[in-house]
Amino acid sequence: MQVVAFHLGNVVVKDFVWNLYASNSGNNVTGYNQDGGFQNPRAEELASIIAGTEDPAKVQDDLAELQVNRDKEAKRLRGLGI
Repeated sequence: MQVVAFHLGNVVVKDFVWNLYASNSGNNVTGYNQDGGFQNPRAEELASIIAGTEDPAKVQDDLAELQVNRDKEAKRLRGLGI
């Protein structure tokens, strides 16, 4: 995967990632990495790395890893019936 733009329509990818995966995000409506929510320290770490840059080329591997991890988690949870 090559990231050539840091935007999804009018959404900035780094902001989207931070809002969805960071425990201290004020916009984290899923509870991911928050008290009582699903915990994934690596996703938290990747969100910090991704949010810390304006250059998508520098974090394209981090974005890919975050996507792969999320997909694996979803498959595992579906297998548990969650």
